[in-house]
Amino acid sequence: MSALIIGGDYLGKIEEKLKSFGFERIKHCPGRWCSRSGKIHLSNFDIVIVLVDFIDHNTVEIVKRKAKAANVKVVFSKRCWSCLHCELRKIFKN
Repeated sequence: MSALIIGGDYLGKIEEKLKSFGFERIKHCPGRWCSRSGKIHLSNFDIVIVLVDFIDHNTVEIVKRKAKAANVKVVFSKRCWSCLHCELRKIFKN
């Protein structure tokens, strides 16, 4: 599986934990960079993870629209593994 993480300047152990969850390819796009560039390509990923406490509303709306068009699942979570893990379990039923 592959994941695009949008938001947050620093992921800490989230990337390592995602790999243990079964994700093989992980790309991180800091929220400030994504909102400035406007070039968010979601079609190459199985899931998009949006770290909501480090992103602006405009970027969230762009991600929602592009994810719907590309038929990609989106997870909204705080930047902590326990919150993200809970959201991922809801989607993948692990």
